[in-house]
Amino acid sequence: MSSDPVALKLREKLRGDWDLLVNSVTTLRSSMKKCEGIGIKADYSFEESESFDSADEVIQIRDLRNSIAHEYEEADIRKIYADTTKLAPLLIKTIESTGRFLTDRNLFSVNDEKSGF
Repeated sequence: MSSDPVALKLREKLRGDWDLLVNSVTTLRSSMKKCEGIGIKADYSFEESESFDSADEVIQIRDLRNSIAHEYEEADIRKIYADTTKLAPLLIKTIESTGRFLTDRNLFSVNDEKSGF
């Protein structure tokens, strides 16, 4: 491990970002479980829709999408929900792979109780 102050700062920043990412994955897994229980269907209650919007960023992205389209179509939101449910496991696998890469490169160990992997 390098004692270069810049390298140490970068490693510290990387570890902090990794910890935030791990916390996000924990939330994503919980949301996925809840959304899988709801399923993809024609109509959603307000509470069910909120379950799919488990992060402020998702709401902002959806609002942007709506402003671009100038119209809210239920068929489109069902497709977004279906795509999100399908792609979330791939996102988690990619994050897990990144954790292995970081550990293999001795940047820091992510195979501890804090990492969740």
